[in-house]
Amino acid sequence: MRAIGIAGTAKNTGKTTSLNAILLAAADRGLRTAITSIGYDGEEFDHLTGLPKPRVTVTEGMLVATAVGTLRGATAGVERVGRTGVLTTLGEVVVVRVLQPGLIPLAGPPTGAGVTVVVQALAEFGADLILVDGAFGRMAPFAVLDGVILATGGARSRDISRLAEETVALAWMFSLPTLRPESAVVVENLLSESSAQRALQQLERCAQLRVAGAVSRPALDVLANWKGWETGAACIFSDPIQLALAGDPVSVRGALQCLSKQAELGVLKPVQLKAVTINPFYPDAGAGAKGQFRPGFLDAEALYGAMARTVPVPVVNVQIEGAARLIQ
Repeated sequence: MRAIGIAGTAKNTGKTTSLNAILLAAADRGLRTAITSIGYDGEEFDHLTGLPKPRVTVTEGMLVATAVGTLRGATAGVERVGRTGVLTTLGEVVVVRVLQPGLIPLAGPPTGAGVTVVVQALAEFGADLILVDGAFGRMAPFAVLDGVILATGGARSRDISRLAEETVALAWMFSLPTLRPESAVVVENLLSESSAQRALQQLERCAQLRVAGAVSRPALDVLANWKGWETGAACIFSDPIQLALAGDPVSVRGALQCLSKQAELGVLKPVQLKAVTINPFYPDAGAGAKGQFRPGFLDAEALYGAMARTVPVPVVNVQIEGAARLIQ
């Protein structure tokens, strides 16, 4: 069993399209698939642009873990087969088996502990592949999964070179080595310059710093500019996802690379970036009447070429080639 998270780097970057394509490709291979979510996802139209959004399509035999309150909005025929004990604002997360294909809204646990329980429940029902749907900004619970797929594209930025640069920076963060210090100063998080300064004051007793939770770019700048790092110094973060959420990916990587000249960098819990899916689409406000959006598109070949040349993981446009390569 493998559990993989799928997150879009912005709204409308093709996350749900990628998710649906993977579900279909997995079913074609005879894999028993399951799906859940962090938080809620199921809106029919984007609330900002008014453009239609793809919804999660499920097929017969698939397992779904979702809050019980979402089931009345499903067009798929399902039967409840299990409970998880994980509670959300829409009720308990239950496990259902799909009897008839259709659409289903997803609402799942917003924490890593909750995701762990739900994934384990789906595994006990025999799932070969578990997909966890989530937005980029709230993907911290993905740290408990086996890997992550990121969806990006024109809705993130119309500048193709900038998209490639950002994605390369994110891939670099996900490639940091695993470090397990024997002794280290441990801080809960580094969310401000002052918290970073307090952490560095404690390093007078130890050469290694471990950050248990979230970090911010300003705090990383303080660490990178500090001149008191000693020989054998190390800075260990909880997982690469916390770094990916620290701010603009390019500037975060710059701060980390500066820090790496003075201290060894690593993570306590590695998470693999499995692949990147790309979507040329973006909502174009300039093409419609005032206050209205129309579909716009980047050059698909140019986008794929720029990403495939520079990003060190598989890059896939699922609308053109499907998801067979992702499954493989």
